Amino acid sequence: MSSSRLPLFSLAPSLAIHTPASPISVAQAWQKSYPAPQCPFTAGTGASSTLPPFLNLSQGVPGQLPSAAFRSRLRDEAAKDLHHSYSLAAPALRQNLARQINEVYRRGEDAEGRGAVGEHDICVTAGCNSASEFVFRMLCQPGANEAVVIPTPFYFNHSMQLLSLSVEPVPLPSSPPAYLPSPTAFESLLKEHSASQSLPKIKALVLVTPNNPTGSIYPPQLIAEFGKICKREGIALVLDETYREFLISDEEEGGVKAPHELFKDGLGDDKEWEWRQTVIHLYSFSKSFAIPGHRLGAIISHPSLFSPPPPSPTTPATFGPLAKALDNTLIVPPRVDTQNVVAWSMFDEDEVRGRREVARELKRRGEVFRRGMKRVIAEGDFEKWELGGSALAGKSLAELGWEIESLGGYYAFVRHPFNRDVPQGEELLSSSQVAEALASLFGVGILAADGFMPDQSKAVARDVCANLLRFSLANVADSRILEEDLPVRLALMSRFVELRGKKAVFRSGS
Repeated sequence: MSSSRLPLFSLAPSLAIHTPASPISVAQAWQKSYPAPQCPFTAGTGASSTLPPFLNLSQGVPGQLPSAAFRSRLRDEAAKDLHHSYSLAAPALRQNLARQINEVYRRGEDAEGRGAVGEHDICVTAGCNSASEFVFRMLCQPGANEAVVIPTPFYFNHSMQLLSLSVEPVPLPSSPPAYLPSPTAFESLLKEHSASQSLPKIKALVLVTPNNPTGSIYPPQLIAEFGKICKREGIALVLDETYREFLISDEEEGGVKAPHELFKDGLGDDKEWEWRQTVIHLYSFSKSFAIPGHRLGAIISHPSLFSPPPPSPTTPATFGPLAKALDNTLIVPPRVDTQNVVAWSMFDEDEVRGRREVARELKRRGEVFRRGMKRVIAEGDFEKWELGGSALAGKSLAELGWEIESLGGYYAFVRHPFNRDVPQGEELLSSSQVAEALASLFGVGILAADGFMPDQSKAVARDVCANLLRFSLANVADSRILEEDLPVRLALMSRFVELRGKKAVFRSGS
């Protein structure tokens, strides 16, 4: 039997108070409340009395298993004696990741050029979240009035990590519908902070592309502009490209598209560009190789951050700050068996073909979702759940006010319609209120945008926090759900609000 008494010892405020809970944990709690007492699916009769399954579009996880060949090799590797190595990663994995980066990002460049990525530039971590935390820990001194700029809406774990380290996450607003951060606004932030004695010193900018949560894809020219600013100001550009393998190049018949030119020997008119001086690249094998439970990520940056090779065989190897962070936490990257199989999979023809098909399927899924939002909702869809007689029948979700604002990679950022008629000056529903009602009443699990925003006082942030929802499309293996089932449930919610009123449907204080 557990005790309700709290511990007598004090806790670090940075984690206990200042770091919010993950939106994923909140969404999981909402899922457990389905079906809520007033759920319309429990009031039907006959065939309609069967409770529809819960549609979990909240957490961004792969919707497919690794290939049979991958799983077979994993079993074989797991049976071997060697499961542990005191190093930055299995050598084959570092070598193949370097080769892949060069092939994707450095097409047409000199293979021996200064920007060519080598295994000495690479460290493997226990997932990409570990990678970002190690980087923040290396860049910023906790409690030293330092900051990292993160475009909003942000990936919530980046904000959580910074707050837990007593490092301020400084928002760089991006506006709908494109959600692209502005280099001009970033430069203004830098000037404001450098001119003030009280504002924290900015140590880095974090960009996530394709973006989580918005799905927005940053153009190469925009990334290059941020890279040049960071170089000029002497701050780190932390580039999280967890979803880079889901960028499809139509010109190359489904090949992986180069997201930017930062790894080249020059950057536009900057012929002296050297990416190692500025860029810290983060990557996740978990999404691309469908192995999220194995926790495998990577950092690509200046070799001095890891363990650069000694100048002579008799000189002891140095231990870089990122290597120290890894040693303090995990000692070494996990699961050498998984690393070896991923290294094989990176260039096996069948495996490459399979991953590209997954990327193409995810792109098709986005197109299916767009069609679903245009689907006309029939009167029978309402009558099945005893919600008929509405003028909403015969209209599409778009006509009902459900609007896709951005879509790419794993995610779609969708505007709901329930604040459209709120008079100026009156309180808006929060996106959490809408997301909770969708989960508990209609069995649709998504994330609310207010979990991705730090400052809700400004107009743009207030609009996003109130009106946007994140849908993870990768979770849905059956595309018919996106084209048929999900649109009907969203329309049913619109009808339910029409019948019951907002106060009866949306729980206050969510």
